[in-house]
Amino acid sequence: MHRRRKLILPLAALVIVALTVYRLNRGERPPAAVPKSAAELPRPAPPLAIPLSDQHKHPVKLERYYGRAPVVIVFFDAETGADHDPSLTRLRDCFDAIEDAGIEVVGISSATPFENQQMEERSGLKFPFPLLSDIHPQGLSPTPVHIQFGLFDPSAHSTRTAMFLIDRAGRMPWDGRFPRPVGDPASAIDALCRGEWPGD
Repeated sequence: MHRRRKLILPLAALVIVALTVYRLNRGERPPAAVPKSAAELPRPAPPLAIPLSDQHKHPVKLERYYGRAPVVIVFFDAETGADHDPSLTRLRDCFDAIEDAGIEVVGISSATPFENQQMEERSGLKFPFPLLSDIHPQGLSPTPVHIQFGLFDPSAHSTRTAMFLIDRAGRMPWDGRFPRPVGDPASAIDALCRGEWPGD
């Protein structure tokens, strides 16, 4: 009987120590990260091989930027013009800091190159980055880039405004079938005007 007690006491001590270590380790272990769905992971930006004309009627391919520099794309209202778009005017006013950081900016709308040029003359201020006309050169589809970014409403035959960020690797966030626009453009532009890439 005495011998059994001698065996039970050490075993009980070992069990208590093991339970204590287990609980401590369990408390220190960080919660497991919730994996993102495939739809939320960054993916390559939509292929845009169609050349679009800028405000000076020069053909520009958006794909030439992919993989070379971070790109900010602002889709603006063609009727009000780039000079009345708060995102584009702020990006224009602090473009020196953005350019020094190696970041490219592009504005896109369904306005013609002539209308974009008239807007610059009307406002008296030039935009130091291209304002592209989202018009298919052969007229095969309306606003092809708006369609690829999910900003065209076929039932109303209208476009929406939005801002997108494409990183240096040519990748961007997606939301299902289409790229995901920036949720807070003002905060993103604050970072860009400091010469910083939003989210870094």
